[in-house]
Amino acid sequence: DISVDEASLKLKKLIVNGEKAEDEEDSKPSASFSDDAVAKKTLVEMYDSKKKRREEESQAALKFNQKPAAGLKYAAERGHLDDDDPVDVARYLLQNKDIFEKAQIGEYLGREKEWQGGFALKVLRAYGEALDFKGMTFDEAIRYYLSGFRLPGEAQKIDRIMEVFAARYTDQNPTTFPTADSAFILAFSIIMLNTDLHNPAIKEERKMTIQSFIRMNSGVCDGGDFPDEMLTDIFNRIKTDPISLKEDDDARESAGISKGGSSNTTLSAAGLSEFFFGSHYVELDKTRETNYQKEGDQIVRDTESMLRRRRKASKTPGKHHPSEKSRHEGLKHTASVKFVGTADSG
Repeated sequence: DISVDEASLKLKKLIVNGEKAEDEEDSKPSASFSDDAVAKKTLVEMYDSKKKRREEESQAALKFNQKPAAGLKYAAERGHLDDDDPVDVARYLLQNKDIFEKAQIGEYLGREKEWQGGFALKVLRAYGEALDFKGMTFDEAIRYYLSGFRLPGEAQKIDRIMEVFAARYTDQNPTTFPTADSAFILAFSIIMLNTDLHNPAIKEERKMTIQSFIRMNSGVCDGGDFPDEMLTDIFNRIKTDPISLKEDDDARESAGISKGGSSNTTLSAAGLSEFFFGSHYVELDKTRETNYQKEGDQIVRDTESMLRRRRKASKTPGKHHPSEKSRHEGLKHTASVKFVGTADSG
């Protein structure tokens, strides 16, 4: 299996060699010319095939970036994947994560459970199963997981995506958390922490502290607490090195803004949301700027409500694994709210 460029180079060499051969003595066996002709034909076919496939992949990416389902259908019709197999679709998304728009990958993975009979949810689970988190710290694994797509802006979509991550991480690191439910709560808290610490719209005195982060996660580790040392280490790593996509880091660098947000250039609230969740989720209407803090406060209240429900359920015998319905009750008001920022919940 060779690339288009390699095939082109070999073809050129054969042509040059063939031209040289024509100038040589006629006493050379004619079979060699026949062999060269066959080789040339084979390379031409390989070149054309590679070129065609590359054009199809480019067209599939264009269609996917406009509408994921259309892009997948186009690629499947040309034999690039089996779009009826969630495992193969997950493989295809991972394989093309640096070509497709990561915001669109995240949107597809976060689709409603009912969409196409739950197909997107099956793809999401297969996507998680394809990743290896063995031996990683919890926040390191989250970084790796989120490197392939951009989180959607809606809390319920984040919920589904992080629930799959928590189940996979717990399965591969069974001694880290007592239950996958505990891992899910902490994962959601880390996303909240990341947005809070690196949101320039939130004043320093209002940003989350180590103490408030620990307090927010108290009593939710299967009825107990996460180790303070573990939470402190996570807090410090997130504060020093925010979770973000490489594309966003490059964009910030071009704009003269450091990854941590320290610069002479100050991002607006909508600007930070665009960097973390993508411009696809930022309303063009400037009135969203004035509503930003209200939305952030609403998310804090709803997230705290969810955590309180989890604490109560964890302390009740036989209720270590609340249903997804009860999980979403604490987030029902955020379904139409963009997950763009928080204030100090402590």
